[in-house]
Amino acid sequence: MAAWSTVHTNRFKVAVIGAGIVDWIAWNGVTIYNDMMFYYFGGPFWNNPQLWFDRSPIRYVKNARTPTLIQAGGADKIVPISQAYQWYHALRATHVPVNMLIYTKQGHNFSDPNMIVIGLKDLQQWLKHYLG
Repeated sequence: MAAWSTVHTNRFKVAVIGAGIVDWIAWNGVTIYNDMMFYYFGGPFWNNPQLWFDRSPIRYVKNARTPTLIQAGGADKIVPISQAYQWYHALRATHVPVNMLIYTKQGHNFSDPNMIVIGLKDLQQWLKHYLG
């Protein structure tokens, strides 16, 4: 929802996206839950690709202005890091301040307590930079 929010409003000073889905069609091809959204979208993407695309933040990236931190687990099989890279490159191309941190060997939910602490410190640093 953070990615969606940043392309539909400029009310936030900063955004943090963790394991964010930014392109529903691309995500459907790389996740272990590839049929999970069929019910939500009323069927697979090939039946109505425009609906899937219209619900994807990547479609509206030209509207993004919010400085964004992307945090992703390098071993995430639910929201693979390809989504993070896609959003990172799109934000850079549209000149939005962005930083991406990949936490290697971490999945969708971090399992290493040390990596949880590192991720929280990275988050704190990003917020402090933009919020003071």
